[in-house]
Amino acid sequence: MNRWTPRKRDAHSAVQVPWAEEPPPTAPWRAEVAWSLLPCPGEFVSGDRAIVQHFADVLHVAVVDVAGHGRHAAQVAEDLDQHMRRQGDLPAASWLYAAHQRLIGSQGAVAAVLRLDLRRGIGEMAAVGNVRSGWFAGKPHHHEPNSGQLGVTMPRVEARPLHWTISQLFALTSDGVRSEGWNALQREWPVLSCDALAARTTRLYQRRHDDATAICVRVVQDDLFGGAHAGG
Repeated sequence: MNRWTPRKRDAHSAVQVPWAEEPPPTAPWRAEVAWSLLPCPGEFVSGDRAIVQHFADVLHVAVVDVAGHGRHAAQVAEDLDQHMRRQGDLPAASWLYAAHQRLIGSQGAVAAVLRLDLRRGIGEMAAVGNVRSGWFAGKPHHHEPNSGQLGVTMPRVEARPLHWTISQLFALTSDGVRSEGWNALQREWPVLSCDALAARTTRLYQRRHDDATAICVRVVQDDLFGGAHAGG
């Protein structure tokens, strides 16, 4: 049984591609993950990145928005993507500090990161700059990012601790998603899949002159473990 069901949506073909890796089946929670990325209109590549990784029972999800658009921003974003995938399981704030160090000398970036421990039912969220992150559980909860820009001005970052119930959705978006996209997420998250939510958020609510990325993570109870569970 596959407890992790990440999906990605290619910016050009919009084809859903299953993630090839499958972590050990030990966590009492299962995460459905999907992301959608669209380049700035008129561009063929994006300076945004969705970085999704797992480490045993821990899920890392990050949205990165490099300053600018086009090929150069995409190159910086790809370098950061590859670098951060080699860093291992870092706490959310440490992840942002590592990204800052890698970006020094570049035009900089903003980012939000979500770390979920699916075995313990707890997590944390941290962000720097004009990205949006939060969660939906009856009503929306928005995480306030720290002011700054990775690679340029790094603030002191304190991650926000999280816990969740089975009816909860976490979301991270780049600045290329208009605020109306979050209003739509609030209405639609109980009835749509993460695939549909991420795709609709970028396609319907992309800013006119910006790359747009949306990541949606739904955490549900694993049936094999049974019983009600609330992390915290």
